[in-house]
Amino acid sequence: MAAAVALLSCSCVVAYLLLGNVFASHSIIKNLPGFPGDLPFKLETGYIGVGELDEVQLFYYFIESERSPEDDPLVLWLTGGPGCSAFSGLVYEIGPLSFDYENSKGNIPKFLLNPYSWTKVANIIFLDQPVGTGFSYATTWQAYNMKDTLSTKQTYTFLRKWLIDHPTFLSNELYVAGDSYSGITVPVVVQEISDEEQGTIKQWVRCNSSLSYTKDVPTSLVYHQNLIKKGYQVLIYSGDHDIVIPYVGTEKWIKSLNLTIQYGWQPWLVDGQVAGYSVVYSQKDYHLTFATGGGHTAPEYKPKECLAMIFRWFAEYPL
Repeated sequence: MAAAVALLSCSCVVAYLLLGNVFASHSIIKNLPGFPGDLPFKLETGYIGVGELDEVQLFYYFIESERSPEDDPLVLWLTGGPGCSAFSGLVYEIGPLSFDYENSKGNIPKFLLNPYSWTKVANIIFLDQPVGTGFSYATTWQAYNMKDTLSTKQTYTFLRKWLIDHPTFLSNELYVAGDSYSGITVPVVVQEISDEEQGTIKQWVRCNSSLSYTKDVPTSLVYHQNLIKKGYQVLIYSGDHDIVIPYVGTEKWIKSLNLTIQYGWQPWLVDGQVAGYSVVYSQKDYHLTFATGGGHTAPEYKPKECLAMIFRWFAEYPL
């Protein structure tokens, strides 16, 4: 089943995520080639090992909220594909940097600050997953053989270990978000969390199409049904110009959940202009939102509107 972008809230105590041992390495990045001067935000990059012998090394970028890191939500962002680097989500969609196409020359691109970055309202972990994506690698060939359910378990293990290494974020609200194909795996990761409550990379590529990956989650509907019963808030947003996952498919699978409509289709505005349309279901605040004029990765095409959308949703304001 095709999926639109999904963002699910896990507003629960996350201390239970802890493990006995953590093997992680990370660095604070203060400047980047192509960006003048020091970065005006806190950027951390690093690896966390998962698997029985930490044979899978998952790479991440972590950027603290520009507003209030200790109070703002923590977002785990999973770019789609499978195989598309988290850096793609960082520079093309919701991160604080974007490419300066007009002034870039030679082999090193220049960067601009993104005025519509979601880091203005949230702390964000951009994770290279599944293994083989971006800078994530495995120490054995067998560990590269991946499928939906195994990848989501590794993502969950990553999150547990990351929180041990960053205990100051244990009390922050947690959200798991993603786009494109990650609309399928995001609810699986959230269910992993919910159930528990009871190499060398030489060249970066935006999307790795050569992963040894098996898609073994034919539909995420059963996961959505389970998460709705648990009372999680859900925001599904879709660009109405998305030809990869057309919005009519999104409407169809949400309709199959048999939810009661609380508020029918209504426009939502940004700076007095229609940014899109939304419908709200009465069962557990289930939202479906369209970004008018948005493409497959809506924040890439409508950054201002999508920042306003996520700010209001985090704050529990009407869109």
